[in-house]
Amino acid sequence: MLELDGEMYPVRVRWLWLLHRAVITVGLMIGAGIWAFCAKSFFKLPALWVFGPMVVVIFIGILMALVVVYEYQFRRYQITTDFVSLQEGLFFRTDRTIPINRIQNVDLSQGPFGRWLDLQSINIFTAGSGASIDSVTSKEAEQLRNLLIAAARKAREDNER
Repeated sequence: MLELDGEMYPVRVRWLWLLHRAVITVGLMIGAGIWAFCAKSFFKLPALWVFGPMVVVIFIGILMALVVVYEYQFRRYQITTDFVSLQEGLFFRTDRTIPINRIQNVDLSQGPFGRWLDLQSINIFTAGSGASIDSVTSKEAEQLRNLLIAAARKAREDNER
């Protein structure tokens, strides 16, 4: 297995990802149900065309839920005195490194499922882009936000000297 450096996300983040995927699957199921109703009532299509999309949506929903288990293994973040590093990706790996002295703003965000699971995202903004440390505990998010703001302030002061 590929060795990754850095901090793993809390285990309950998997529940958050599962909830997000469940909402997507339910939305797709509603759309497939509307399609099935219309296809059967108005277009008189064969059963395969009526219920086939619903079977495909169920298969995709199960596949998305299974991917959560593996996706969790490949997401890490690391904060040092010089940079923030984010690693993610199950099939396509992405390694992002943000120098601390480039950080301009750090925000915390929390959706309804995150509030229920006590998870927040840390949004890091630089002049040219931004990044996010998704779904850490609220206590840890506040500590990391304060750490990043203090480190960015210190790095800028050191650069000015």
